[in-house]
Amino acid sequence: MYARDSFNRFLSRTLRNRANAHVSAKQPQPKALQQALRSCAGFMAGIALTVCASNAVALPNYQEDRANPALVVLIIPDLTVTGLTWRRCAIGQQVDASSSTRTCTGNPTAMTLAEAKAAITAANTAQLDGKTDWRLPTYNELGALLAAEYVSPPNYETDAFPNLKTDLPYFGKGPFDFLGVAASINLGSRAIDLNQTPPSGYLLMVSGNNQPQFQVELVADVNGSISGNSTQLSVAKNSVTFEVIPEQGYILSGTSVTSGNCLPAPVPFTNKIGVIVGTGDCNVTATFARNPLMKLLSSTVTPPNSGTVTCDPGNWVDILSNPSCTATPAAGYELTSLMCDTAAAPADSCTFNQINEDHTISAVFSKKAVPAAATPVPTLREWALILLSTALAAVAALCLRRSRVHYS
Repeated sequence: MYARDSFNRFLSRTLRNRANAHVSAKQPQPKALQQALRSCAGFMAGIALTVCASNAVALPNYQEDRANPALVVLIIPDLTVTGLTWRRCAIGQQVDASSSTRTCTGNPTAMTLAEAKAAITAANTAQLDGKTDWRLPTYNELGALLAAEYVSPPNYETDAFPNLKTDLPYFGKGPFDFLGVAASINLGSRAIDLNQTPPSGYLLMVSGNNQPQFQVELVADVNGSISGNSTQLSVAKNSVTFEVIPEQGYILSGTSVTSGNCLPAPVPFTNKIGVIVGTGDCNVTATFARNPLMKLLSSTVTPPNSGTVTCDPGNWVDILSNPSCTATPAAGYELTSLMCDTAAAPADSCTFNQINEDHTISAVFSKKAVPAAATPVPTLREWALILLSTALAAVAALCLRRSRVHYS
């Protein structure tokens, strides 16, 4: 009870003023996104994508959770979505357990996709109905709600899902989730839309997953690496998202399938890669190329460790910028020559204006010459000492001579 009350408080706080929000006009997708969606059309057709549920599966059976009438478990023998647990009422509604036939009371809360994801996060944080794995249903799970026996409105299994509204679509996870595009199902028209996120819709949450999952592995080619996990799992016809880190001066340039059945695509203007999963495991390689908006200032120093060449603002610079590089000798060395590409620099630096190509700076240093030691010249005092020493030596010699004469 506490978890449910906590979750309801979150909804009333986060989704206030949204209950009556109807947005009739669909907002146009960005041009890059439209191109990405078109590029996926052939692949999705190849794995038997269903975008309209006019020929839906047979009437699903369901089991009500004996401990909680707000939950039902669908049993669909001819699909792989068996055993999923659904909340039988949309967010904003409550199940009336007092009636043997059950019913959803109140009005569902109209919300955006971002608000729907926030509501799921809040439900898991609050452990709503004792679960922490609530999520958006996949589009094929949404399609399983439609039954061929219902050829006129309300078009869905009303015993399992009583009193659902059909004026707005219901959100789901589609194959273009990595592009920020949600799937949606319109219970009134029996159609599933994979290419356009509705501006406003309702939320049915699902828990659990026993569909076959396939492994997608991403490998980064030279000049790049992978951020986070390089391996992810997904059910067929859904997508996973990877993020890569290009080395400085490089950009994510493309993807290729090395084995398996999937469709990878770089997300425009990001370092993310979305992969639509086929019917088996898949291996993808990300490739990188030089960033056309950056140029490289490379340098050589001869001999090694005799000095440095430092460029401002760095070795990778924006195109049409005005960088400069300065040569600095190490201790005991001096700059002999500095070449800016093939031109000699007049001083110790190279400056490039409106740079539009790579440049090379070559610095040559040599050891400083050590001057020869000078012969020391005695000072006046030193000369006086020398003369005094010489005079004393002469006197001593004279005295010694006289003494010898005297004794002889």
